[in-house]
Amino acid sequence: MIELSICITTYNRVRCLRDCLDSIVHCFQRDWSSVEVLVSDNGSSDDTYRILKEYESSHKELRIHRHEQNIGGDENFYYLVQHAVGKYIWIFGDDDKMEPLALSQIMVHTKKDYDAIILNFSTWSHDFKEMLKKSYYGGKKIQFFQLRDIILRNFGLKLGFISSVIVKRSLFLKTSYQCYLEFIGYGWAFLYAIYNGLNKNCNVLYLPQSLVCYRGNNVQAFGDRVLWYKYFAIGSSVLFEKLRELGYSSRSVYRAEKSVLITYILHDISHRKRKNQNLKGILKTIFPLYRGQYFFWFVILPLLLSPRFMVHSVHKAVIIARKVIKKCKCDSLLN
Repeated sequence: MIELSICITTYNRVRCLRDCLDSIVHCFQRDWSSVEVLVSDNGSSDDTYRILKEYESSHKELRIHRHEQNIGGDENFYYLVQHAVGKYIWIFGDDDKMEPLALSQIMVHTKKDYDAIILNFSTWSHDFKEMLKKSYYGGKKIQFFQLRDIILRNFGLKLGFISSVIVKRSLFLKTSYQCYLEFIGYGWAFLYAIYNGLNKNCNVLYLPQSLVCYRGNNVQAFGDRVLWYKYFAIGSSVLFEKLRELGYSSRSVYRAEKSVLITYILHDISHRKRKNQNLKGILKTIFPLYRGQYFFWFVILPLLLSPRFMVHSVHKAVIIARKVIKKCKCDSLLN
């Protein structure tokens, strides 16, 4: 019986795909007959399909499919989930890597019938030569969540990193393909399927050990201001409004919205302001979406209206403060 289906969609990223598959193959040093790996080539024009055939010929756990033309990334995710046979699905980014002991750690927990397993991950430079962040979510203890509202409150939009979520296939497929398609234009179809699949009373596990290596700076579209705000401002707002309709509490949605402002909007505006980049249209975009947030009025709006030199000064002060705090923590540990 297949317990876990690792699902990978790919398109014209053959070098990244090799790194990804090599890391997964390395995890198969022992016999994982209860695990399958599905890869769907989205009509690549490079050597992707030839490389996949090479891997398939030497690894019995691998199944591959090729679309004649690109059907879209999110559509390809759903296609793989429909064709997977595992109790759990793990949609894995074709540019990410799996830690050597990842499967050993995960397969222990899939037998305990959790609805979903949330994985911590490390962040790396594009060439995987430098670790930028050892632990994305932080924390050192395994955590258990029994209310979906608490999950939304704690993780919010961050669960949109596909490689960090393993979920029961039956829960993912609670979202019909038609409903799934509504979120594709905003980039959050996968995340909607996760939150929609969870019952109010759920059973979700968080593993603090970083079992996935995320390849940083590999989504060029996020450098485009219009696309950034389409995904992280407009798209997130559409998602959260839908979650309200599904019965998520207003308090949890409010916390998730605030997290978007802190994690994505604040960071982006500060970066563009310091780089003297065009901020035209940002206020007009986010004002109707986040005017109900105190954080918008007391932090985001003043940041947008502040002169560039002031933003630079505050940014430098924050960096210095972080270094001082880090040094104090290190000194206290030594003492």
